[in-house]
Amino acid sequence: MSGDKVTEGEGAAEFEKGLERLDEIVSQLREGGLPLAQALALYEEGTRLSSRLREILGSARARVDRLNRSTLELAPFEPPSENR
Repeated sequence: MSGDKVTEGEGAAEFEKGLERLDEIVSQLREGGLPLAQALALYEEGTRLSSRLREILGSARARVDRLNRSTLELAPFEPPSENR
């Protein structure tokens, strides 16, 4: 991988894996009964994961916006003619 660039497949895989882990963390914290140190460690991990997942979503959103702009610039939408 070059720099911080992540391919579409890598980003999707990382997102899915991160989302699953975040769900596990939330479940563990909701169950309660954890020692304070462990709960804090899980909370910290969850906030880091949440930030990373937002970054991945932001990159995906920016890519969709770029694609939409380039598509609109290249081929503007023309509705079908009403006259048949």
